[in-house]
Amino acid sequence: MTTESLQPTRQVIDVHRWLVASGWKVGQTLLYNHVREGKLTRDPATGMFTPRRVAVYARTFLRKISCGKTVDEEQTAALAREKMLVDTDLKRIRREREEFRLAVEQGHYLLRDEVETMLADRAASLKADATHLAQGGAAELVALAHGDSSRTDRLAAALLRFSEDLFSRFDTSKELTVEFYDDESSPEPPNKNKRTPE
Repeated sequence: MTTESLQPTRQVIDVHRWLVASGWKVGQTLLYNHVREGKLTRDPATGMFTPRRVAVYARTFLRKISCGKTVDEEQTAALAREKMLVDTDLKRIRREREEFRLAVEQGHYLLRDEVETMLADRAASLKADATHLAQGGAAELVALAHGDSSRTDRLAAALLRFSEDLFSRFDTSKELTVEFYDDESSPEPPNKNKRTPE
């Protein structure tokens, strides 16, 4: 009889040897009592103790010598530990969310929609100023250049095209990254044009 495999057997003593060798805590008297009580049964077709029946019996009614618990108790304890870890993680996440909400309420962060609205307002203001310059300031520009003021409509159209080209970049959706650096505690902002040695 080895600890790896149990061959079907009619003898309770063989089952006992296998259980003890496999690390189950069971005495011969207890095993015989369990057979009498019907907790460990023989296969009705062959009249033998099968490995499957013995394994189910051991997991259900016996304790492992190494920890003194049944397999079900071990699994329950493992599930309880896992549940405790999950609960701890959930509490940490809730706390971080509350801290973030408080920081937003205190003005440490800006909502993305608010930033996008502010950027759109500034772009619209710049576009309006450029349009006003193109339409209203064309005559002044021609006069300053000592040019022909009768061609101000052509100059205005050219300036309008220029402003449209300039502000067409604001019409597309782009991902923006904003980085804030504290003068004292943070390193210098990265220089995009500076090459780093490889």
